[in-house]
Amino acid sequence: MSESSNRIQDTSLNDLFESFKFKTVFITGKRKKTSSVSLNEKILVDTANLMELLDCGKHTALAIGHRANACVRHDRKLFWNVRRIQEYIDNISE
Repeated sequence: MSESSNRIQDTSLNDLFESFKFKTVFITGKRKKTSSVSLNEKILVDTANLMELLDCGKHTALAIGHRANACVRHDRKLFWNVRRIQEYIDNISE
């Protein structure tokens, strides 16, 4: 292979990589929401925030949320009622 064909191949691979990198960022690059409300003051939280609030894993957070009857579904989204979860934990605490 000649040096010029290697250079052309390298350039096309670089272009392909750059376009792939841009498409990946475009597809997966969601804007992160900045919240002025702290996690403890929220009425509803998603599963990730519930895990953070309870300081446990996903399986345990889901189990606690379901036992507390705190599941709120809106369209395809799943939220958790923080007040109900707090009441449930207060009731089962010794």
